[in-house]
Amino acid sequence: MAEWAAQHGLKQVNIGGGRGGSDADSLYVFKTGFSHNRMPFYVGRLVVNAEAYDALSAAAGAHGTEFFPAYRFAK
Repeated sequence: MAEWAAQHGLKQVNIGGGRGGSDADSLYVFKTGFSHNRMPFYVGRLVVNAEAYDALSAAAGAHGTEFFPAYRFAK
């Protein structure tokens, strides 16, 4: 990714955040170790295939949760 970005003249790459929006999230802590830069982020809540989304969410036991996507909710 870094090489592709450099070839296209990009100076920064957003590798995403963590899983829960918390400074205590281990994935977020790992990723913040690469840079001190922080950018605002937004989560879109577009569901293209509602039937498949609902089935995955129900199978994960997370149907109806505010977490998005619900099927990635960790109990």
